[in-house]
Amino acid sequence: MSCQFSVGAVSGKPGPVRALTMVITLRWVAAAPAFLLNIQGRVRLNNEVVCDSLARDGISFGGSAAADLQRERPIPATLTAPLSAESIRWIEDQRATNDITIQVELKYAWQEALPLAGGTQIAAGRVYWDTADCHYRISRSDWLRILAELKWQEYEMFEIAALPLVADANLQQALQLLRHAQEALRSGDYAGALACCRRALESAAKYHVQGDNVKEGFNLLLQAAVPEHEDKRTALNGVMAKLSEYAHLGRHERYPALRITRAEAEFVVTATIALFSFLSRRLAKTETAD
Repeated sequence: MSCQFSVGAVSGKPGPVRALTMVITLRWVAAAPAFLLNIQGRVRLNNEVVCDSLARDGISFGGSAAADLQRERPIPATLTAPLSAESIRWIEDQRATNDITIQVELKYAWQEALPLAGGTQIAAGRVYWDTADCHYRISRSDWLRILAELKWQEYEMFEIAALPLVADANLQQALQLLRHAQEALRSGDYAGALACCRRALESAAKYHVQGDNVKEGFNLLLQAAVPEHEDKRTALNGVMAKLSEYAHLGRHERYPALRITRAEAEFVVTATIALFSFLSRRLAKTETAD
């Protein structure tokens, strides 16, 4: 191995093609100088490839215009690792609420440097391909930061379109609570995610009735969102009532406490987001019965 490297920092790059941005430092450890011709790689987690197209985004050779490699001279570089929704979902399933350790594997091509008169060098001779790898631990808190930088939403796990949540004054607090529900899900607080969803539903009802009569609030909300037919309102009211009932299982004061699983939290969060996407679009008149 003629080159070594270390990872200094990892951040998230939002879509449409989400990616990890990795700041690394390369060190040429071979005795003779050389020229770097190409660099590529992949990223693994638990021996599974989560990115197979790691690419160079930027590299600095100390002010030199040539890609020259000098022994022990640090070379800062930035690499980009695209992450599909399936890869992010898989990482989330693997980590649960723990830290993760990624393995970054590089494959690079280099050519020996031939010295010329006047102190210059040219690439000459055969081209060599070598590999190097490095393990980098990402703490739980840093991974949550990266997910936010990626603008990752949990409902994207289910391969449905990113549902729009249209701003509405009466739903403002409810939509904020939905964001809290996603944060709780991401942090492993599954009961908390359910509790936030229930509070979001209650908030939407209370804002429409301007009081604590949740039942009447739901009626007013549905009349505004689905004015065209009573049967639709009746059916939707039943959906909301049952979803709120299930979400209420996440209340912390329940004794004995019920264990809420990740799958249950994902179901309630995504169902509530889908519901509010529908309601907010209808209230904003961006989606009508026509």
